[in-house]
Amino acid sequence: MRVIALGVTFEKLVDSAFNQIRQYSKSDVAVTIRLLEAIACIATYTGNSKQREALRRHAEMILNSSREQISQEEDQKDVQERYHRVIKALEQD
Repeated sequence: MRVIALGVTFEKLVDSAFNQIRQYSKSDVAVTIRLLEAIACIATYTGNSKQREALRRHAEMILNSSREQISQEEDQKDVQERYHRVIKALEQD
């Protein structure tokens, strides 16, 4: 008998790591910022365009949720600054 097990894809791993936290913490500025910082850090270790797209997708969802849920302008600026750091990290070779 031969068993073939499918491995976990990077995209599914990123979904598992970020989905619930992102969904639960939409209005929590500190958690939102930390999620974006984590994505920026991970981005520096990814060279694969498909992996980077998965990280970008989560960063965009976090940014969009923060626009809907975070009302303070200064907090929004902090989130946007972290989002731009993510994009910069994703665009580096």
